[in-house]
Formats: sequence, C-alpha cells, structure tokens
Amino acid sequence: MAKILLVEDHRITQRILTHTLTKHQHTCVLANNGVEALEKVAAQDFDLALVDIAMPLMDGITFLRELRSGAFQSNLPVIMLSASGQEGDKVVAQELGVKMFLSKPVSTWELSSNVERVLNG
Repeated sequence: MAKILLVEDHRITQRILTHTLTKHQHTCVLANNGVEALEKVAAQDFDLALVDIAMPLMDGITFLRELRSGAFQSNLPVIMLSASGQEGDKVVAQELGVKMFLSKPVSTWELSSNVERVLNG
C-alpha cells in the first residue's frame, strides 16, 4: 500500500510501529534520527513520514524544518510522535504543516486509523 518513513531512535518502539504498519500492508523504511531521515528522503520517495520529536543528532522539529525548506520532498505528509506532549512542540509542528500530532505511547488502533486517515485524505 504505502511506503512510510519511520523516524524513531528507540528500538522497541521501531519494532512495535513497524509491526503495526506492515500488518496493514505498508512498507516501512527506518531512520534513527533526522540526519538519516533526510538522507533517505533525498534518495527515495515516501507516501508518509512518522517522526519522533526527541532524537539524537537531529530532532524531529529540526528534521521537519529541513524537510520543508524545499531541498527535499517538501510536500511529504508527516505525523509527529512525542512522549512529552509539550504544547510548544505541537504549535511549531503545526506551523510547519504536520498532518497530525500523536502522543506516545500510541495504541495500534490509533496509529493505524490515523495513518489511513492521512494517506486517504
């Protein structure tokens, strides 16, 4: 179905999210931080990116700013994930055009239904 870039540094969370998405027939490409994610976006096209906010080397907000700068697939739909739920992060993410902001831990139902909503809409 869709090719999804999963930008997440926590291995267990990567496995859970990948399992949920592949169960719904999506292909996942993993990146451990924003730097790796930008490299992957430069090399291939994606239908959606799921991006954690807190990561080493380059956080999710910085990745999103770089993505939207025009040097990359700047119209890529993005769903942000955060364990902190800080309001400031949500505001900045929305200003940068994220489609959705989900708080971790996210249930498999919430993840899959929101991914489908963004992909279809």
